[in-house]
Amino acid sequence: MSDTSINRYLTPAAVALISGSLMLLELCYTRISSVILSYHYVFLVVSIAMLGLGLGGLVATRLKRPATEKIGADLGRWAALTSLAAAACFLPVALLPYIPAVIFYVLAAFLPFFLPESSSPVSSTC
Repeated sequence: MSDTSINRYLTPAAVALISGSLMLLELCYTRISSVILSYHYVFLVVSIAMLGLGLGGLVATRLKRPATEKIGADLGRWAALTSLAAAACFLPVALLPYIPAVIFYVLAAFLPFFLPESSSPVSSTC
């Protein structure tokens, strides 16, 4: 098989895996925020995650980066940024004791969804 036929199947699979991991991250955030804060803040976490995805997509389309043929390398960087952002934002929420400032939890729920989406190679080529 040629590189284009491999990319035709691997690119959607990679995007699906990364999207699925973000959905699981959002589920973890809702569970932890309902335990740490209160069950009322679950709506806030879901809303902030959706804001991060939407705002990140808006930033990616407004940047208008040129489309490249090396979408696999771009997806690799995107996956690495997604995993680093998720770990950097989720671990402090899970490991630190309760912090009374809700803005900490809002930023921790926003950044892992905004950073990867704003640098997404897929949303910038649409």
